[in-house]
Amino acid sequence: MPAFVVTILLSIVGHLAARVLWSLGVGIATYTGLGWIVDQIETLIRTSYNGALAGIPQIMSLMGFDHAISIIFAAVSVRMTLMGLSAMSDTIKSWTFT
Repeated sequence: MPAFVVTILLSIVGHLAARVLWSLGVGIATYTGLGWIVDQIETLIRTSYNGALAGIPQIMSLMGFDHAISIIFAAVSVRMTLMGLSAMSDTIKSWTFT
């Protein structure tokens, strides 16, 4: 009888560990990939901004365009993090045993 219970517990723990590791792997890969894309877009915008005609970057800087870029991309990063946490909590809630 104890061997049967141990077998069932190992089966459940193994399945649960596999799901946790898979979820973490997918989340890390997605966050890393999307973070890289956001960084590339931000670099492209900043390069275009700095490569404009002589007076335009100064005027845009006076208007706060460079700060606006930073705020927008910080908001995108925070939103991605919150979406990942929300998805993770939904996954954990779905692990109920029936």
